This record gives sequence, structure tokens and C-alpha cells, in this order.
Amino acid sequence: MSARLGDDRFAVALGDAWVLNDPVVGQGANLGSRTAFVLADTILALPPDDETFCRAAHAAMWDAARPVVDWTNAFLQPPPPHARELLYTAARDQRVANTFIDDFNDPTAQWDVLSTPQHTAAWPHRVRGDTGRAA
Repeated sequence: MSARLGDDRFAVALGDAWVLNDPVVGQGANLGSRTAFVLADTILALPPDDETFCRAAHAAMWDAARPVVDWTNAFLQPPPPHARELLYTAARDQRVANTFIDDFNDPTAQWDVLSTPQHTAAWPHRVRGDTGRAA
């Protein structure tokens, strides 16, 4: 999100001023920090002086933010059957449980695991190093 402040001036929002992320999984500050770095990279790549820059910055930040927001929002509703199955698997397999919790520091990877039933079903097999299963 950006706002025109004058003829040649724009403001680009960051953090909770840009995208509000529920604190249920504690990613708000991390997301604000991550998107600040993305904005800095965009400033280095493009001159920050026009609306085109603002659109490019927003697109780059959203690429980083979307999986975090989707992952967080998944925790605000009852889990779908494939997510429940993963939790059941984790309850029976300490390696799966540990890896799932350890990966909370990478919400993009976590969302990839939970985003589709196919990804969720394959993930425990990858964690365990099972052979003969499609990943």
C-alpha cells in the first residue's frame, strides 16, 4: 500500500500499517522485519521516486508476506482433515513433531506443508526419509 504525499512524494506502508497479521502464531514482528528488508532490496534495485516503484515494492513485499498471512490465517479456523492428520502423525512420531515445531521459524515452508492435502501427506515421509514414497 502506498500513498501519494505530493507531486513527487510517496509513502510506503510497512508492518501492521501495511498488513495486519493475527498474533496467534507470533509472526507479526518477524513479518514486519522481513518486509522491511524486502523494501530495502527494492529501494536498491529501483529508484524510489514514483508510483511504479510503489507498485513493485508492494508486489515484492506481498510475495514474502502472503505465505505467512495464509499460514497464520489457517490457525484462525478449524483445521482441515489433512492438517488434523498431520497433527495425529506428529502425536505418534517424535521426529515429525519436532520438525513441525522447529519449522515454526519458517512460515513460508510451513505454509507449503499445510497448503494442500498432497503436500501435507508427503511431508512426514520426507521428514522420516522414507523411500518408495512420492514426495
